[in-house]
Amino acid sequence: MESGLAPALLEASALAARSALLGGAAFLALVASPLARRLPPGQAAILMAQTQLFLRLSALATMGLALVQLFAGQFGAIGVLLAAAVPLALAPREGPAPRLALAVLGFSALAMVLGVTEGRLSLLQPGSVTLATLLRESGAALWMGNLPLLWMLLRPAWPAAVPQAIGMRHAGLMLAGMALVMGGLFVAAPHRGLLFGAEAFPLLAITAGFVVLAQIAAALRVALLLDAGRAAPASLWLPRLRCVVEAELLLALALCGPIVALFRLGAAGLEPAASPDLGALVPHFGLHGLGPVELGGLVLLLIALLAWLNRLGGAPFARFAPLLLLPLGLGLTWGATGMALALALLVMVAGLAEAWVVFRGNAAGLGMVLPFTVILGVILVLAGSPPRWALLPCFLATLALLIRWAELRLPDARDRAVTAFAWPFALGALGLVLVLAHDV
Repeated sequence: MESGLAPALLEASALAARSALLGGAAFLALVASPLARRLPPGQAAILMAQTQLFLRLSALATMGLALVQLFAGQFGAIGVLLAAAVPLALAPREGPAPRLALAVLGFSALAMVLGVTEGRLSLLQPGSVTLATLLRESGAALWMGNLPLLWMLLRPAWPAAVPQAIGMRHAGLMLAGMALVMGGLFVAAPHRGLLFGAEAFPLLAITAGFVVLAQIAAALRVALLLDAGRAAPASLWLPRLRCVVEAELLLALALCGPIVALFRLGAAGLEPAASPDLGALVPHFGLHGLGPVELGGLVLLLIALLAWLNRLGGAPFARFAPLLLLPLGLGLTWGATGMALALALLVMVAGLAEAWVVFRGNAAGLGMVLPFTVILGVILVLAGSPPRWALLPCFLATLALLIRWAELRLPDARDRAVTAFAWPFALGALGLVLVLAHDV
């Protein structure tokens, strides 16, 4: 494995677990516990049981990864291990339990603090990088750490007013998280030169791109909640809401790629720069010899063209266009090794998922694998040492996936018509960049 990648993966995984733990604890204290007092007993039991399950799983993941860190010689992880054990033991099984919820939140916050400082609380000085990191990671936990729990709570068959109330209370938690993230960025402003270096800045830019997409999705979610019940019945707005939350979850996963890479660069030592090189974000376009990357771009352009024909109704066979991913993935495996082979296999799995969607007519079953194959491919590319030209394709691949997933998951025919027209544009742009921006 590439030097420094395994420790970076461990750090990023531990951060994700702590974020889920803190986000789940905040959800328990500020959303689930207050709301449970207003719901009928049966609905309150469902709300508390789902929250308790998420909390326990997050605590177990945090403790397990802290143990791995401890065995790897990071002895500061013992504090995280002990702090996470308290939410595991105290997570209420039923009932509001507000005092217990506050205790769980306190120890979850302590686990986050100890994880960021590695047990050295003296690092939390005013204006320090450590304080900025703590604010950003805590804010991200309140914003994205509990999104899986929100998605779980949008699925039970209970009155529409319940998911609307849960969603609105979570939106307040999300806004608090965004405020913490902004505070972290403000504290980190004097240290921005560390992220302006030649290696770190492109990764920071694509991270910012994913965050902007996540903010757009969050704004859509709040708009749906505010308009719930007025413009559409629950059978329409609730599936729309689930689709938006799924998009947010996919973006949270995509962020793992650049975060792993930044952890790796941070361990190796960041080279500061006075100002960012904005030109490094724009690939150098030009014609190249036909290699695996260019071939993949041509196939994606063909899929996009056929998707437009299918949308216009000009060719019945055009609906089978996504199946071209299957021969593309098979061809890319020829002579491929390591990362290239892994990406080729993911293309094949995505092709199988698209075949399921084409022949079954829905995204259930194997079709649910589609978004994870694309996002995993984006993570694999970004987590290593990607060439700069690869950052724009990763962003376009994520954008195309989000729009395609919306087409498959939205309940209204008009919504699907808009997304069916839009996603080939993103896919075609991705194919064009792969053809013209490959620097080998």
